[in-house]
Amino acid sequence: MNSTRMIRNPVLPGSHPDPSLLRVGQDFYLVTSTFEWYPGVRLHTSQDLVNWRSLGGALDSEALLDLTGCPDSGGVWAPNLSYADGLFHLVYSNVSTYAGGFTDCPNYLVTAPSIEGPWSEPVLLHSRGFDASLFHDGPDSWLLNLVHDWRPDHGGSAGLEATRYDRTARRLVGEPVPIALGPQAGWIEGPNLYRRGPWYYLVTADGGTGYLHQVTVSRSHSLAGPYERDPRGPLLTARDHPELPLQKAGHGSLVHTGSGQWYLAYLAARPVGTHGPCVLGRETALAPVTWTDDGWPRVETGLPQLLVPAPDAAPASESAPPDDRGQDERAGDERG
Repeated sequence: MNSTRMIRNPVLPGSHPDPSLLRVGQDFYLVTSTFEWYPGVRLHTSQDLVNWRSLGGALDSEALLDLTGCPDSGGVWAPNLSYADGLFHLVYSNVSTYAGGFTDCPNYLVTAPSIEGPWSEPVLLHSRGFDASLFHDGPDSWLLNLVHDWRPDHGGSAGLEATRYDRTARRLVGEPVPIALGPQAGWIEGPNLYRRGPWYYLVTADGGTGYLHQVTVSRSHSLAGPYERDPRGPLLTARDHPELPLQKAGHGSLVHTGSGQWYLAYLAARPVGTHGPCVLGRETALAPVTWTDDGWPRVETGLPQLLVPAPDAAPASESAPPDDRGQDERAGDERG
């Protein structure tokens, strides 16, 4: 870590929820949602994870995002940014209603050769669950999403599924594959899949979006599982520490810096008083991540912090796999 520079959290203060963090070459990108307001998805970029510059919005027209009739806190939920085949891929949910708990919403994909566009016409992927994410594994791509169980007294969650995405045809192909989760898995959101060495790592948001929110990691040798949850518990949470200034920490997204280090982007909120109102909404923060000898990611304290060390150096510029969240130590890197 850089001994002289620090990252001051939140790096994106004030209503920047559901972060998705990506590196392409020497540039990092963060996308966050704006719910029922345009531009739907806000874009930011940095070369050091310390200083962030706004790039405006992605879904800034009705052709890209129709918010007609969206309820309060509806609209765009949990955008996911990835990179493959020389294109940025942006997946997002558009929640037009959640009356009666209904949140099987349409999930869309737009692509662009540059982070600043122009973005393609939206492709409707499906209308199953929400918080969908795209995982590129070499020539293959998979769309992950949560599955609802609408039966009474079943908790509402039927876990996760993955469906193959054809990058040439720009559509889903084949039947969804259920993801075999551990017995501890309850209601989980925001699934992100990564590959490092022989392991697939599933990063999820657990515990709801309130004060029990947490970032949880599971791993498997197979994309479909079965997945084993980290025996140490959550990667990061403030659930047992109401005294911390950053609360409701969850919805994590991992990135490799290209120089041997890893970071976690997550959302957090700053309440007025203990468990009080969070008038600035949910904000984006960062935490450095290390790996144990047996292959589990770790945030040193497991807690959200206002100040954390910055990376040692700028991202490496050497060639890297073109696929998003590529294999081995270069997961989260999309281009050299």
